[in-house]
Amino acid sequence: MTRTERRQKSLAAILDAALAEFGERGYASAAVDGVCARGGISKGLMYHYYTGKDELFCECVRAMFTALAARLDEYLAGANAGSAGELLSGFFITRERFFAENHNMRVVFEDAMLRTPPQLAEEISRLRAPVKECNLRLLSSLLKLVRLREGVSEHDAMLWFDAAEGLLPELLSRLTDGSPLSFEAAAHRVLDFLLFGIAVPE
Repeated sequence: MTRTERRQKSLAAILDAALAEFGERGYASAAVDGVCARGGISKGLMYHYYTGKDELFCECVRAMFTALAARLDEYLAGANAGSAGELLSGFFITRERFFAENHNMRVVFEDAMLRTPPQLAEEISRLRAPVKECNLRLLSSLLKLVRLREGVSEHDAMLWFDAAEGLLPELLSRLTDGSPLSFEAAAHRVLDFLLFGIAVPE
């Protein structure tokens, strides 16, 4: 086995153990010792690649966002929805299925988005870029299926969504705090509000 192959094998083992640790215990309770114990990994090897818990968590966040974006890209590439509602529902069904199949990544996602460690907020925002790009592709597709209000251009709509998307973590946190809404249901509701508003025009 080459040095590169050994490195890749070690990193894969660490990632698997870290996803299990953060997925089962959450960011707040997870520990480097737990990751090492789960993966049968020495502390020396762990610290050879990672500086500690925060860097390990960010690696899990990166892996989760990358995998989620790949699944959403696949959906958007093959989507043939007849209406905006169908396209939007299919998008969130795809997300729900992804997280149903990857429970540990769901916990990592919720810790990253709803319980963001303050010291990692900037890095998590950067790591989220692939999923943000999927959301913008979704909006672009949705805009082709809806009639915009008079005076609102597609460019205006994209600017609005891009600005409002920055508020998504806070909006989701408020909607899911003490609420029976699941994260996916809350996200679907927020996006519906952003696209279609909250009031019936007079």
